[in-house]
Amino acid sequence: MDFQKSELNEANILVQTLNQMTGIVSDMATKDVTVRPPRLFSLSKLQNYMSNKYNWPASKTLNKLEELYLNKYVAYLRTNT
Repeated sequence: MDFQKSELNEANILVQTLNQMTGIVSDMATKDVTVRPPRLFSLSKLQNYMSNKYNWPASKTLNKLEELYLNKYVAYLRTNT
């Protein structure tokens, strides 16, 4: 449900009403799912990704990556992956 800013009071009333209600789980299903981790980034692919998604220049990505490397959060960053 989407609300406009002018409908804030109506949204708050709905939230209070729903918070006072109780719910019952009537059915539950589980299944095992295997998810493979994503492939590692190369430096150039990481720079391209950060540039496209967050508009970071390549130099900023490199500086942040070097900082992570010095703090031992990532492996050596000049390898292919």
